[in-house]
Amino acid sequence: MSALVSPDIINLCRKNDRKAQRQVYEKLFASSMRVCKRYCNGTEEAMEVLNTAFLKVFTQLDKYGGKGSFEGWVHRIMVNTSLDHLREEKKHHSHFIYPEKMDDVPDEETDELEYNDIELDSLYRMIGELPPVSRLVFNLYVFENFSHTEIGRELGISVGTSKWHLSFARKFLREKVKAVYQKAQ
Repeated sequence: MSALVSPDIINLCRKNDRKAQRQVYEKLFASSMRVCKRYCNGTEEAMEVLNTAFLKVFTQLDKYGGKGSFEGWVHRIMVNTSLDHLREEKKHHSHFIYPEKMDDVPDEETDELEYNDIELDSLYRMIGELPPVSRLVFNLYVFENFSHTEIGRELGISVGTSKWHLSFARKFLREKVKAVYQKAQ
């Protein structure tokens, strides 16, 4: 897969070329917005985070050394800016659920359902219906490949709490998917 943004455009952005910056913004807008929407409560909040993240992209281009894809570097900034926003707003702290027994949470679960037939937009909508912290843990674990230790460190929660939220999210989504299959039959 070829890069969406050429090294020449990146170099122009380093020189504050507004036309080049607009090209980067337009080429990466859709994928970046999907990332921000996964972590934010609504389109308006996601747009705010996205614009803050793009400001960081353009003011910190000197930190991109060309190792790895530029798109991956931008993706990481979108995730980190979303997490920063959540920490700043402290909205998610009031939503933390601390279950009584953490020992009952398995390390890994296997899903019996096939998710291949679910439309991506429907799946994202279902993920968006999760309680904020469970959605955050699910996104970090599934989409960003964070370990429970890393999630705990980022969110200031225990590994057991992270595992509980992931387990809760999976059960919630499993039930939503079952409902879609039952409705279709």
